[in-house]
Amino acid sequence: MDPIEKMLIQKGFTWDGKSWVPSVKTSANTIITSELKKLCSAAVKRGRSGKNELPIRDSMEDLINSDGVVVACTIILEGLFSGLNGSKGLMRHWSESYAKKKKVIERVKAISDGRKFDGQVKIIYTRYSQMLMDWDNLGSTAKFPFDALVAAEIIKDDNPAIVVECLFKQEKCRRKDQRVEIYIEQIN
Repeated sequence: MDPIEKMLIQKGFTWDGKSWVPSVKTSANTIITSELKKLCSAAVKRGRSGKNELPIRDSMEDLINSDGVVVACTIILEGLFSGLNGSKGLMRHWSESYAKKKKVIERVKAISDGRKFDGQVKIIYTRYSQMLMDWDNLGSTAKFPFDALVAAEIIKDDNPAIVVECLFKQEKCRRKDQRVEIYIEQIN
């Protein structure tokens, strides 16, 4: 099963022989974003062959309450972000780090679509990769994505007054499925 199909199944879609459709499990409060619709059609165009001809794109999916208010969102960023160590780590010349940070900010701004969380938030940062990292290094991989959330004005700041709870998780996956998922939930 390719990563797009896996994500669609996780999001509550089923294959009806022609296209991906929401199953009964899909919450009435979940709105299907245009990015998810693109993924559905990309999976159909590939003929569900499992070949990774089309790249997975960064995406953002909202969770909307019955009043039509965004109460949470999940941001999926393809690929991985460097930790502190190694030749591509954060402990390099500032100009190298700045260029990488700028690219991440552009990626998050491209999918943010004006979403904002005005108050305090809870964040769950999950890294899916081939190899697990030390926990201190895992936390450092969130530097650029968190700065991008602030730059895109999705959250006001990434300090403890705004991000009142932050959980770091990591899971093993195949190389082609490597990504970072950032779940943001409004607290108040």
